[in-house]
Amino acid sequence: MKNKTKRVFWGFFSLDYKAIEAYLEEMAEKGWMLEKVGRMTAKFRAIEPKKLKFYVDVFKGGGPLAPENTKEAEEYRSLCQESGWNFITSRDYLQFFYAEEDEDPVPIQTDEALEQKNVETTLWRGEVRTFLCPIKEIFMSENKEQEVINRRNCVMIYAMDIIGGKWRLPIIWKLYQNKTMRYNELKRNLVGITNIMLTRSLQSLEESGLVSRVEFNQIPPRVEYSLTDNCLQLVPALESIYNWGHERMIRENLDL
Repeated sequence: MKNKTKRVFWGFFSLDYKAIEAYLEEMAEKGWMLEKVGRMTAKFRAIEPKKLKFYVDVFKGGGPLAPENTKEAEEYRSLCQESGWNFITSRDYLQFFYAEEDEDPVPIQTDEALEQKNVETTLWRGEVRTFLCPIKEIFMSENKEQEVINRRNCVMIYAMDIIGGKWRLPIIWKLYQNKTMRYNELKRNLVGITNIMLTRSLQSLEESGLVSRVEFNQIPPRVEYSLTDNCLQLVPALESIYNWGHERMIRENLDL
């Protein structure tokens, strides 16, 4: 039974990711586990019929022209694995995961509206990128050279490469306010951030020498995050940004 496989017609579009999850759950209850997804068919292997949880996520680093096992993709899947989701396979941008019914994996995406927006944006950009790829190749060398020149000659671009993005500065600000915080404390204080984005942002800040991660050898495990001396040099600038934003919110009658 373990070696028994079958192929079925795969009539789903990428935006049908929620319907795909329901379909995979039905197949598992019938004794079939997904192995691989192709363009027109999907391969399943026989298992003992059981209830499983499935999650189909969109990985922005994927796509029809992207290798399946890039370093970025492996890091992303590792984060999902740590959250309790087992990787099955991928196709283009879609990543397929499962968990046992009695397990309680951490949701990869926590905001359904934001998730839908990210999915649609990523898939649309992917289609455009695929279409324009031959044209892009013509200018790629020149653009890469210009990007290197910009980073070497513009201090602001260099700095924003390190602290830019939606979540890095808010993370730094929360750590400045609270001195030391655990992962779940940061998650609760940063409304809207996903587990994957928080983990990625913390890793990036740690690699840049802005955040210190201390792991305590105890049960249950405890990890604390704090700002490094180098990052504390940013505090005066962050306070100015905070005051500027606070004044604008008051002028525009926004809730504080």
